[in-house]
Amino acid sequence: MPLASYQKTFVTNGEYELVYAGKGFKEDYQKLRDQGIDVKDKIVLVDTDQYNEYWINLQAYEGKVQGAAAIIGCEKSDAEKSYAMLSDDQIQLNDICGPDDAPALSVSRNSSKALIEAIEASEDGNMLDVKLNVNAKVTKNKGSQNVWAEIPGKSKETIIIMSHY
Repeated sequence: MPLASYQKTFVTNGEYELVYAGKGFKEDYQKLRDQGIDVKDKIVLVDTDQYNEYWINLQAYEGKVQGAAAIIGCEKSDAEKSYAMLSDDQIQLNDICGPDDAPALSVSRNSSKALIEAIEASEDGNMLDVKLNVNAKVTKNKGSQNVWAEIPGKSKETIIIMSHY
């Protein structure tokens, strides 16, 4: 299942338990604790709505505070009202602020749905064993590059696509 990484350092090729925490707010983690679920060193799947509600910074930091190894966010707002969401198979990724040791990843809506269904169908209905291979590194005080490409077409019009990378 493809993932994208926000601008955070997270390098792993290991096995984790994946837990679904709704919107990933403090009260969502409390609900998990009330069920006897500790997210320490686990990967936490959360629903995001970066257009209508909040930026993923909040959930990434809350995951760090709660002891999660990382969070995986999925943009759940309506496609017409979200940032550049064109399909349920698209991975949404924007800029992020906050501490480098609060890793955040992103997954498509269809992948998130499949993960939630797998968690619910798991033996205990709360956690799923997953293998995660991530090599995301932020190097401080180094140069960065913009991505530039040209696709020749029949029009003389220039179309520029940009993002926060």
